[in-house]
Amino acid sequence: MASQSRIGANGRDARGRFSTGNAGGPGNPQAKKVAALRTSLLASVTPADLRGAVKALIRKAKTGDVPAIRELLDRTLGKPASSVELSHSVDSLASVTPILEVEVRSPEDLGALLQNPAIARLALSGKLPGVAAEQVEAALRG
Repeated sequence: MASQSRIGANGRDARGRFSTGNAGGPGNPQAKKVAALRTSLLASVTPADLRGAVKALIRKAKTGDVPAIRELLDRTLGKPASSVELSHSVDSLASVTPILEVEVRSPEDLGALLQNPAIARLALSGKLPGVAAEQVEAALRG
């Protein structure tokens, strides 16, 4: 009973920390089953099976199947470290201080920029730094 009062019924000491001898919890109750299934799967798949699956994935990726492309790139190049998804439209970001100044040296440069619909909307609304509305109109006409 002396250790019961020192350690407590939940395996923690008086300050709430885990005590010496605490088992730490039940662990993963499915670990043995998952290990057995993984062993069975690895025993069943041959190198030829794997090559066939990879070839099928490559065929799907070449047809433009986005999930297949993503899977192929993730498996060969690794997953990206992080990504940012914008939840606002480009127009709603107009109040954000621009971090890119655009220098248009020729009408061709501006024409190439305006191929992007989001950039074209910003330019037409006069919210594209470094580009005058007259330049945009001239580029769209010519």
